[in-house]
Amino acid sequence: IRPNLLPLSALLLVWVALSADHGERNIRRALWRACGYGLCLVPAVAGIAWLNAHLYENAWTSGYGTTSDYYALSFLTINARQFATWIADVETPLVALGGLYFVAPRLFPEARVPHPRLLLGGTITVVALSYLFYLPFDVWWYLRFLLPMWPVMMLLTAAALDVIARRWLQPVYPAAMALFVALLAGHGLYVAVTRYAFALGRAERRYVDVARFIANYTEPDAVIFSVQHSGSLRVYAGRLTLKYDVLDPEWLDRSVAYLQSIGRRPYFVLDGGEADAFTQRFAAASPLGKLDWPPLATLGNVVAIYDPLDRRPGSKPMSIPRTSRPRDWICDPP
Repeated sequence: IRPNLLPLSALLLVWVALSADHGERNIRRALWRACGYGLCLVPAVAGIAWLNAHLYENAWTSGYGTTSDYYALSFLTINARQFATWIADVETPLVALGGLYFVAPRLFPEARVPHPRLLLGGTITVVALSYLFYLPFDVWWYLRFLLPMWPVMMLLTAAALDVIARRWLQPVYPAAMALFVALLAGHGLYVAVTRYAFALGRAERRYVDVARFIANYTEPDAVIFSVQHSGSLRVYAGRLTLKYDVLDPEWLDRSVAYLQSIGRRPYFVLDGGEADAFTQRFAAASPLGKLDWPPLATLGNVVAIYDPLDRRPGSKPMSIPRTSRPRDWICDPP
């Protein structure tokens, strides 16, 4: 659903057209199918363009910002290195065997669909290219960007392992395939445990816990300066949020003073490294940007809530209650 994946549609259109039989009637039918497929995209594209124009004053500008904010040729090297390293770590280097399908096609049985390498290789290429020049992120779980090519990569890996076992491990083929499956499954479980996949739900509960605190301890017309929690505070606390990362550094004090003048009390909600980013952005231009007073409340060492209208030194922060009972881990209604 990301706009940078639109070229995947073009790839499918080309594949549909090339997959038609060479008879004039079949080619015409394939072209009609391709046109019909393209026309089906028009309402979605037009709807998104209208929404962008309505919200951001330009049909080609999304909530992510402009294209120039996120794409640059200089991002290629770091993205290529990071994605290659993360894939090898998370999925093992065995996934590289999928490349045999393209460099040694004779090892594989004949495909039952036309132009399979165009479809499969093109999918991987389009998805990879759409993110190799994208703004780099330095955490491994941004492999999620590549999820559209994951089914193809898994299919090619399985096919390569099958070919290797049939050709060179034929006497023990069933045992070899069972061993491959067991090793990959075991590795997947190990990665999930050591990278805290099973603890993710509890960690993500902080969004609801912080929002519950905000709902209980702040005024209904409060305005919350935030980034990471800006959406969850609207959903779970019903508070108006202001994304400070797009606020001019000169305007932090002015914004707080203006909100105070109209009776809207401001608060700052900062998650993880956002406190450092906040001071780097505002400290030089604003006394409030220094965050040199105790927070109103904290959630462990992860989230801090600051009240810029109450900067008394020495006050002890409240502790935001954590959800700990399993029955409370279900989804919360907004």
